[in-house]
Amino acid sequence: MRALGKALAEFCGGSAGNSVRQNMTEYADGMIFITAAGAGALLGVSTTTDVDVSLVAHRMNELAGRVGRELGSTSRTRVDLPRS
Repeated sequence: MRALGKALAEFCGGSAGNSVRQNMTEYADGMIFITAAGAGALLGVSTTTDVDVSLVAHRMNELAGRVGRELGSTSRTRVDLPRS
C-alpha cells in the first residue's frame, strides 16, 4: 500500500520533497492507516468501522513524531569484505 501511495504521488505531480506521509484504506469491515514514522519506518493501525477517523490519524501522527527517531533505520548499503 505504501508503494502504491508513492506511485500515485508521482503520478499526481509530486516532487522529491513532496512525499507521501499517510495512507488510509477503507474496506468492508474497517480501515487501515499507514503513516511515516522516521527514516525508513512506518506505523500501521487496523481498525473497525466505528472509529473516529480524524482522531486515529491525529494520534498516529503524534506517536510517529514522538518515537520516529527510535523506529527509524538508515538505508542498507553493501559492504565488500576483503578476500583472504
